[in-house]
Amino acid sequence: RALADAVDPARLEAELRAVVAIPSVPGDEGPIQDLVARLVEEAGLELERVETDPDELARDPGFPGIEVPRTRLPVVAGRLPGARPGPRILVVGHVDVVPPGDPATWTTPAFEPAVRDGALYGRGACDMKGGLISALAAVRALAAVADPARLAGEAVFVAVPAEEDGGAGMLAAI
Repeated sequence: RALADAVDPARLEAELRAVVAIPSVPGDEGPIQDLVARLVEEAGLELERVETDPDELARDPGFPGIEVPRTRLPVVAGRLPGARPGPRILVVGHVDVVPPGDPATWTTPAFEPAVRDGALYGRGACDMKGGLISALAAVRALAAVADPARLAGEAVFVAVPAEEDGGAGMLAAI
């Protein structure tokens, strides 16, 4: 119960609004990853940022390809380490979104979050910025209620780029 009580719905909405407002189309995930890094630090998690060179990553035999020219693959991770050995739980989400296309097809601008009938609308709200913020909230809640001395293993929140154009961001995280 303490874990559920540690989740602040108003904070979730504010953070979701903030990430939806960033047009994080493939190849331009830097600004959203800067915000995610700040949220990780505010959550009290150990921040790790990884910048992978896409050309270097393309030499990996598991490289899935990319559809958009890129100069960087920014990955953000937040760790909640336990004091005892145990399993590592990864909670992963991606920050990039499909480009919004024709603005005339939107009832409101794609990157201006709007709440209607209790639901937040905007490009990426469901895929996958809502899941990303929920994942961060879960790890943040665990950090708020867990006794680090009794925690076995670690929980790691990971935000990756490049899911919408091939999946190279997850390979960069790995």
